[in-house]
Amino acid sequence: MRRAAARAGVFLALLALAACGKERDRYEAPGGDWQRLHHDPAIRTLQQFIQAHPDSSGRAGGIDRSRPDWRDHLPPPPHLEFTPDTTYRWCLETNRGAIHFHLLPGIAPQRVANLMYLTLLGFYDGLPFFRGVKGKMMVCGCPRGNGRGDPGYDMSEEITKSSTHDYRGTLGFLPGHPAQFYITFKPWHMLDGKYTVVGEMSKGQDVLTALEDALADQDGPPRELIMVETAYIYVQ
Repeated sequence: MRRAAARAGVFLALLALAACGKERDRYEAPGGDWQRLHHDPAIRTLQQFIQAHPDSSGRAGGIDRSRPDWRDHLPPPPHLEFTPDTTYRWCLETNRGAIHFHLLPGIAPQRVANLMYLTLLGFYDGLPFFRGVKGKMMVCGCPRGNGRGDPGYDMSEEITKSSTHDYRGTLGFLPGHPAQFYITFKPWHMLDGKYTVVGEMSKGQDVLTALEDALADQDGPPRELIMVETAYIYVQ
């Protein structure tokens, strides 16, 4: 039921002041702190921005997600201030299971803010992993599902000496693509200093293996459909 609600574009209800018990369970289930999430300054800034931004007709009232192509026409996210003692996590629920990531705002604050923003909008819900190669990486986040789409704005890369791919399950963004993210299947230092890294997998090795098994040995579309059912942010 929660997945269906997210796909219907009502994810923001999970952050509302009048949230019901079932909505609270969504954050409590993976070990997140619902109250801390709700009061987190970064989350509140994003929520207020999404709710206050004019719709496609120019009226205030929130970003318009009623259009079929709403993912192609988004405003860029606002600047965020992250709480130093808070751990921000991202859960990616796929049709093969859930993967959890520890986000790294200390390395790439604006790109982490962007990931959180798109997640709160439900941008990734229902999108396929459109390409990948077994043993290397897989890619998702194109609103057109073919690698040629973007959310309607540009972002600068955030690459530092800490942008390293030390682990299987490193999460990053493709250069020149504000929304398209990749997940690696191995430590891959050839990518260090070339790609913006925003997180590291903290849970879900078996699911990552199941997703990798759907890919071919050569770069291209998966042999079987693998997709994001929903994604969400939680804090600890």
